[in-house]
Amino acid sequence: MTQAAHLLSEPPMLVYPSLARILGINKAIMFQQLHFLLNMTKTSRNTHNFLDGRWWVYNSYPQWREEHFVWLSESSIKNLFNELEKEGLILSRQGIKNPTDRRKWYS
Repeated sequence: MTQAAHLLSEPPMLVYPSLARILGINKAIMFQQLHFLLNMTKTSRNTHNFLDGRWWVYNSYPQWREEHFVWLSESSIKNLFNELEKEGLILSRQGIKNPTDRRKWYS
């Protein structure tokens, strides 16, 4: 069986329709992807990413775009993360392990 030209051989991102209805499609995808990455970090027992009783993940905005959200601009990614944070759905911190670290960590 040959693969249709429009199908890609890359892992899909899942989003729940009910979550998309509540948050909008892009925020729902980001929220679900963050949940997935946090679960992967927890499962791998990467204690470097465990602080104050929470698991954390980080990327630079260019990395978030390149590795997870290729259809969004970096400014859109930043704005969507900020909206999720303002809505109380996610937390963020900078300098988790080093005060000079400018990466933003999310939980």
